[in-house]
Amino acid sequence: MNGASRILLTLIVFMALPALAQVEWNEPEVVPEKLMRHNRRVLRFTGVTKPGAQLRVRNNKVKVYLDGGDSRWSNIPQKNRIQFPVVADDSGEFSFDLYLPTSAVEIPIEIYKEGKWVPYTLNFRVPMEGAANDFQAVEESFRDDVPGDDMTSKIDKNSDYKAKDDQGLYVQDRDRRGPIARKSPVEFYGGMGISYYSIGTANSTVSPSYDVSESALVIPSFRVGLNYDVNEKIDVRVSLRSSSGSIDAPAGVSTTGTDFNWLEVQASGLYYFKSLGGGMLGFDGGLQMQSIPLFRQRTGFADMAYYDNNVYAVHVGLNYQSSKSKVWPWEVYGRYLYAFSSGDAYSIESGFPLMFEFGGGVRKRLTPGLSLGFYSQLEYFSFDVAYDNTGTSSFSTMLLTGEVRLIANF
Repeated sequence: MNGASRILLTLIVFMALPALAQVEWNEPEVVPEKLMRHNRRVLRFTGVTKPGAQLRVRNNKVKVYLDGGDSRWSNIPQKNRIQFPVVADDSGEFSFDLYLPTSAVEIPIEIYKEGKWVPYTLNFRVPMEGAANDFQAVEESFRDDVPGDDMTSKIDKNSDYKAKDDQGLYVQDRDRRGPIARKSPVEFYGGMGISYYSIGTANSTVSPSYDVSESALVIPSFRVGLNYDVNEKIDVRVSLRSSSGSIDAPAGVSTTGTDFNWLEVQASGLYYFKSLGGGMLGFDGGLQMQSIPLFRQRTGFADMAYYDNNVYAVHVGLNYQSSKSKVWPWEVYGRYLYAFSSGDAYSIESGFPLMFEFGGGVRKRLTPGLSLGFYSQLEYFSFDVAYDNTGTSSFSTMLLTGEVRLIANF
């Protein structure tokens, strides 16, 4: 028996308990996918009842069960409320549509009979996988609802819904925020990849002047991090990235060091303030420490100095996350960094230097607690620096990193 047939059987049995002569339900159907909005599927309910009988959704709300055992009441969109109460036509047929989140849902309906509204509760789930217009493997359940009784609803076990909440409800194991499905609000990740490192200096005011020093290297990169999903709108993220390499000193030139490391430590707070295109747009603000390496060589001198300076900055920007119900949910972000401290090796002369970060990535769930991600980040800094109060030079550097992450959520 397929999912749609089970729906028909369950709905008929469910409604047959106290109201067999009142309502006969057809199979629910998914309205074409083009009508999907904001990670909701449009389900159309039809049936036959006594002419003039009425049905309505109580208080214009449906109860949505989230993974982890949480639940919330969700308002039916205003444009759909004009359908209620549903009144059967002269032939006794009725129809109404509901926009529902793709999760376990409890719909408190009422049927008007014998001069009063009698409450019933209909529970069903939309599958974790499958095209919306296939109505694939939709499971449902019912309870012997006594009018006015506040019994605990029951959602039967199904192999697609392994997470079980505190009330014994099997719920969909997917991401909590209509943007990823998590069994816990905390996730850890580790990643490795490669970075393309480029640096240049010019326009020195020091006498004798400095040569234009340019270098471009491909170096290994490592990253670890933690994300904490505070609630549906707020995320906290911390991470550490290390990109290390070595340069080849020119022939006949000594150097204070050829090995270098670009270390980045950052903490961010994200506030998602707007639903957009099925995903969420949010503000990104936080603090960073960037250990930015710099090499320079003086004209006429057979030496090259290495500077490894800690630059402290605040960042502000925007972050966009796609709907997390996608098979490959993704995110992109952009930030501007303002340096408020630049350490002792060199100081930043510009008032508002060009310091930008752009990045993003996609991820794919492997198991309920493990995901694989592919991420990249571009950092571009351009500003004037002063060395030991002896003069200034224009300085620009870029670090383009691509990495593979293993993301754990327990």
